[in-house]
Amino acid sequence: MGSSANPLLPAAYDIAWALLLLAIAALTVTTVVSMVRTRELTGFAFLVGFVIVLALPVLGPIAWFGHGRGAVRSGSRTR
Repeated sequence: MGSSANPLLPAAYDIAWALLLLAIAALTVTTVVSMVRTRELTGFAFLVGFVIVLALPVLGPIAWFGHGRGAVRSGSRTR
């Protein structure tokens, strides 16, 4: 009992990492659902976007919501 370390500290780190991974998974799933709902994105473009979202689980969704979804929507209006 000479140790002054808090026994709850490792549990707090585990909870924080679990919440971070859960947030990343939720962001990835939300992005894939958004990509599937975008009807203009088909074929090769969808495959490339899907691979980017899965390969870069944080940057891929940020790129999709920041640029990809808007580019698809604005491109469909000009046609």
